[in-house]
Amino acid sequence: MDMKRSSSPAPTAARRTRWWVSLRRAVSWHRRKLGVLAAVIAVVATVTALSPAPPPTTDVVVAAVPLSPGHRLSAGDLTVAAVPDALVPEAAVTDPAQVVGRTLTGALTRGQMLTEPAVVRPGPEPRGDGLVTTPLRLSDPEVVDLLRVGDEIDVLAADPRSGTSTVVAERARIAAIPEVVSSGPLSGGSGTQLVLVEVSPKVAAALAAAAVNGPLSVVWH
Repeated sequence: MDMKRSSSPAPTAARRTRWWVSLRRAVSWHRRKLGVLAAVIAVVATVTALSPAPPPTTDVVVAAVPLSPGHRLSAGDLTVAAVPDALVPEAAVTDPAQVVGRTLTGALTRGQMLTEPAVVRPGPEPRGDGLVTTPLRLSDPEVVDLLRVGDEIDVLAADPRSGTSTVVAERARIAAIPEVVSSGPLSGGSGTQLVLVEVSPKVAAALAAAAVNGPLSVVWH
């Protein structure tokens, strides 16, 4: 009698085992990726938590270009920069409009902050047009130490031969008192210090002539 071969299905248990092993491998691989990702997130969070917050800043006016003593400020000379509060001086200028048209008392480098004492204070009354800024060299540095930008002074020229003094300029306004330098155009030579004053062109010429003939002194108003 002929015997027919019957095909038996693949063992179900073996298939289930292979499927289960594959699933465990996939889950294990994804777990490793998730673990690495979680570790990275934890490190970033820790670094962020430990990093100090940026310091608060204040917008202040700084020089956009190098500026010299006696320079009358324009809008193009100035810009605004954010500076940490701890580095902002008490008298820092925060609005360029506050100082446009005013005169510097000393030199500024590019990026240097501008303060109220660095510019000429506005006068109690508007000055007339046509004034010029001219250098005035004084022989007594102790007198210069007493002067302040914005002071109004009379300039006296002494005559060594007669022992008298003549008023060369009345109510000249001090525009700037540059720092003393050891050499260069602002040094003025031995025993003198430069002061910048605002006067009319006629008075400026008289001051220049008087400086050649003898020492100059000042009195305050």
